[in-house]
Amino acid sequence: MKVNRCGCKNAGSLNKYSRHMFTGLLAASSFLLSCVFIFIFILLLYWKTYINFSFFDIALGLVIILNIIIGITIFNIYNKKFLPFTRLLSNIVINFSIPVMIVIAKLLNINKEAVIRSFIYINNNFVLQYFSPVPSRRILLLLPHCIQNSTCSRRITYSIANCVNCGKCQIGILHGLSQKYDFGLAVATGGTLARRIAKEYKPKYIIAVACERDLYSGIKDSYPVPVYGLLNQRPYGPCQDTCIQMDELFSSLSFFLQEKVVPPPPCGSLSGHMSDIPKLNI
Repeated sequence: MKVNRCGCKNAGSLNKYSRHMFTGLLAASSFLLSCVFIFIFILLLYWKTYINFSFFDIALGLVIILNIIIGITIFNIYNKKFLPFTRLLSNIVINFSIPVMIVIAKLLNINKEAVIRSFIYINNNFVLQYFSPVPSRRILLLLPHCIQNSTCSRRITYSIANCVNCGKCQIGILHGLSQKYDFGLAVATGGTLARRIAKEYKPKYIIAVACERDLYSGIKDSYPVPVYGLLNQRPYGPCQDTCIQMDELFSSLSFFLQEKVVPPPPCGSLSGHMSDIPKLNI
């Protein structure tokens, strides 16, 4: 595991190799689903009372259509853009195929988290590609409750303003940034609260920090609101005293806010310019 600048161990990176793994598993799932589908209809053909040849032709046509759609989805992933009228179909195919991809990955000794990380990478690519500037108040940074220090007695899930900026976790810094740059900031204890927060804020974009499982479910549950996912860091294991790779978060905020985001300096002030906005690798 890599150790980042805040001292946290990196739980897993999102990189270009995630795209290759994802598309490979997607193609494998397409082949497996096609084989299973054809086998079922061949089996039913054995008992001619249930099915006839014309119906089998229809089934074979459906398999061909499924493979064409998956092929278009793979092309969209590598092209980093959706072909006209294929965005919804690609999203449906990806969400439908992920459980099958996880099964295939397990057979290939690839862990489930790696598959989900590849999904997050693909999702982030599309979010960045189709981004349109919006007012900063329409951007929500959604954090997991485990980022708060486990010994802290302050309740911040219902009001981030309860943070006293003691310095034991990163909440204080992020609260200061949200006030300085005027973007939404909230902490959620789970998927139900996260959905309620998103409904109340009505954001155009969500930058979500969480583990693989929560990011995966959050991206699906928030559709059609685009969610840009950042993996949290877990030096003490899951759900306890987690943290964020701040350099990555600052780059993401700078992109979505369209101005340079820097941590509050101890003295003086720094101003950002559009020319200083970092480009995220997609």
